[in-house]
Amino acid sequence: MFLFTAWSVKNMYMPKFNAYDLNGQTMASHINRQFATRLAESDNETRQTLIELERLGREKLKDIQNSYVRENIEIPVQIAGNIILFLTFLAISWYSFETRDLKELQKKQIELSIKPILNVFINHQKILYVENVTENFTKNINIKEIETKDNTYNFTIEPNYISKPHLGTPIKILKNGKDQINLNDFLTDISVGAPENEISTIITYEDIENYEHKAKFIIYNLDNIKQSKIKMVY
Repeated sequence: MFLFTAWSVKNMYMPKFNAYDLNGQTMASHINRQFATRLAESDNETRQTLIELERLGREKLKDIQNSYVRENIEIPVQIAGNIILFLTFLAISWYSFETRDLKELQKKQIELSIKPILNVFINHQKILYVENVTENFTKNINIKEIETKDNTYNFTIEPNYISKPHLGTPIKILKNGKDQINLNDFLTDISVGAPENEISTIITYEDIENYEHKAKFIIYNLDNIKQSKIKMVY
């Protein structure tokens, strides 16, 4: 409105002309020069009015320019910046998850590369043995006790480690924590009332990096002690 008013006042003092005349001079420069000439010829009151309208027009034009810059430059730039920040956040999050998965994979690979595998078996002398079937060092071998209705059976392994592959170590069987018994007596005792003619327990052990591993070994065919066997479940 202010711009229109200022332009209307200017137009009162100037004749109409094309945008490009006056020896190539633009309309804007011509308007400014003519406006200054008319302003100098006006009385004080008219001059003050024209100056105020000019000031208001320039302020309005500046507001329009600022609004244009804010709406067409600053806001799009801000939106673009927010999009870039969001995409950066997604990239960092994805990288963090990938790094975590990679670390977990590396950890599992290390565990597998140093993991010993134990095998519990009955040798030809009817002695319960445990052996390491890999070349990886193992220690802290423990077998969970077996409880029946009347007795508890504990297992001891000495030494409690296996440093060489395919090296067997005998397992001692203790009845109620004190009396050492042989394998036949042990099988005879546990065969009484054993469900499905088998019984199982857990063996735990550690590798050289102190990772703990475990497996289940099952003694089956208890209805025929001479044919009793052991199978491992990992």
